[in-house]
Amino acid sequence: MSQKLVPLLSESSSSRRNADDDDLPPPTLESVKKLEEIATSKLAEIVRQYSSGNAAWQGYNEAEVIAARELLDRDSKIER
Repeated sequence: MSQKLVPLLSESSSSRRNADDDDLPPPTLESVKKLEEIATSKLAEIVRQYSSGNAAWQGYNEAEVIAARELLDRDSKIER
C-alpha cells in the first residue's frame, strides 16, 4: 500500500481546519489506510477488466486507464 496519504494525517489538523469543517472530525490513520486499500483494489479491477476487453468496462477513458496502470505498476515495484 502506498504511504502517500499517511504523512498528511500526521500534520496538525487543527492548524488546517476551516470553520466549515468543524462538524466533521478528521479521519483516523486506520480509516485512511483502509480506504486507500479499497481504492487501489477497485482501480486494479477497472484496469484488469478494461484490459481484458470486457464490454461492460469499456466506458473508461483509455488514457486514464493507462495512467492508472502505470501508477499501480509503480506502486507495486516500490512495495517489493
